[in-house]
Amino acid sequence: MTEETIPFIFPSGQDRLVGIIHKAHTASEEAVLIIVGGPQYRTGAHRQYLHLARTLASKGVHAMRFDYAGIGDSEGQYRGFESVDGDIRSAIDAFFEIVPAIKRLSIWGLCEGASACLFYGPTDPRVTGLILANPWVHSEEGEAKAYLKHYYGQRFFNKDLWQKVFSGQFEFRNSLRDIFQKVKAALKSSPKSAAGAARYQDRMAEGLRQFKGPVFLILSGNDLVAREFEDYIASDGIWQTAMAAADISRFEVPDSDHTFSCEQWRRLVALGTADWVLALKARQKPEQS
Repeated sequence: MTEETIPFIFPSGQDRLVGIIHKAHTASEEAVLIIVGGPQYRTGAHRQYLHLARTLASKGVHAMRFDYAGIGDSEGQYRGFESVDGDIRSAIDAFFEIVPAIKRLSIWGLCEGASACLFYGPTDPRVTGLILANPWVHSEEGEAKAYLKHYYGQRFFNKDLWQKVFSGQFEFRNSLRDIFQKVKAALKSSPKSAAGAARYQDRMAEGLRQFKGPVFLILSGNDLVAREFEDYIASDGIWQTAMAAADISRFEVPDSDHTFSCEQWRRLVALGTADWVLALKARQKPEQS
């Protein structure tokens, strides 16, 4: 055995949340807290987070998974990915209490989980690294632009498409209607989330700017969420400034879908994460030891 599995219940405000720690048997000071994306169970799509935690523990990195309030086996009401700071802080408190040997903690998030990591990371000095997989910067016009650029643009050169066209199987009316709707959406501008309030994408960029530790950015090669993220940061001045100042290592998984759904992709992500986390000790400043 390379790990010890510890299920437990911990408080977050008035709610009791469920967590599972995969404790490495080796004497380790490294740890990763897995932040799920959106209203999702701690196991993840395709048991993704379970595989990730087990791989990390096998490589000597303690890992923890948990359910937000109102999700899975936890009590309470789910408040949305922009409002889970309290649950994350409580999970970290419990993680350090159960595994006091931890000296370096990274938080790992996919999609909306990556957004939550950026909101929370700079608020807690115990967080020494951020691991962001296919960060969520979604908007109606951003999605439309991604479809037009990366989906329809690629389909134009697709052999199967032209075979359908010449065989009379291609539905021009529906496709043209869809393209028209995407173009219309792409021309929109994003309203602010509330009067005088910053868009959540701007809050994410501000979190990245404020965070002083290293960042591991994981991007799928065949995912419109990843492409929307790349297009967004390439066209947004706030993000460009934050990205230029941040200590970012980029890790790409060619051909992968959004949730790394096959064993090869899952393993690449898990091993890449483990290698990056284990290298953090060598990068740590002497005064932080």
